[in-house]
Amino acid sequence: MSIPSNDPTVPSSPTPVPAKFIVQGLKLLLLVAGAFGIALPSYLSDDGTIQTIAGSLSLFIGAGWQLYGIFQHGQEVHAAAVASARMGTPVQVVRRAA
Repeated sequence: MSIPSNDPTVPSSPTPVPAKFIVQGLKLLLLVAGAFGIALPSYLSDDGTIQTIAGSLSLFIGAGWQLYGIFQHGQEVHAAAVASARMGTPVQVVRRAA
């Protein structure tokens, strides 16, 4: 039995932590660039623009991570097939911790 809660969050909603992390990283890079005297366009000082860039980076990082996972899975399946062929019996290859 679950206890009713007044918390309005939905349990299946994604966490915004990666986007916030990227926003803070971009702000830090802009701060360092300014400290070194690098002139940056004025639109980079707007928080909305930085959040849009961070959201886009999050999307590209997620897509890249997915592609890497697909490639890694293909290698593991191939390794299992080669090991099974050499042993003459089905073999499961142990997954490495990433």
